[in-house]
Amino acid sequence: MAEYPLLALTVIIAAVLFDAALKTKIIFSRSFYLTLAALTVMTLIATQFLDGLPIVEYNHQNTLAVRLGYMPIEDLSYTIAACIITPAVWRKLHE
Repeated sequence: MAEYPLLALTVIIAAVLFDAALKTKIIFSRSFYLTLAALTVMTLIATQFLDGLPIVEYNHQNTLAVRLGYMPIEDLSYTIAACIITPAVWRKLHE
């Protein structure tokens, strides 16, 4: 069974539910999508370097086998979650 996709999906769902619980509506803001685009590009660049070298290795049985270059698509889940959770907490703390 592919555990990594399940974990990745769980992380994204948890982040969306966290945003909903805080009622910050981050996922509906334009700044969320701009930040997500910028961080996705940075993640793709950094992960190509790390995954292209023998620094990080994945058990291919635990991923979807969908890759962006060297990177399993699931790696983007942490970027997506960070783009939701970080500004949600920031917005809530500064209300």
